[in-house]
Amino acid sequence: MGTIEQAYLKKLQADPQQSVRVIIRTQTKPELNVAQVAAAGLTVTGTTNLIRSIAATGPAGAVIALAREDWVVSIEPDQEVRAL
Repeated sequence: MGTIEQAYLKKLQADPQQSVRVIIRTQTKPELNVAQVAAAGLTVTGTTNLIRSIAATGPAGAVIALAREDWVVSIEPDQEVRAL
């Protein structure tokens, strides 16, 4: 089962219908799990093998459900990254 930081999990649980952007870190190549993410009701917006992850958007409730999957290492909010 994947981990979600406790504060973020509470935010997701507070409004399961809210649309969120997340990074799902996977145990294997992310391409192997894209179909499962889509089947859960999320829209895949990208993948990367560098950190084995899938970027997706969708309802918070679907994100919580995905955390129960064995192939999920962790789920965190997708945030803008800036170079210094």
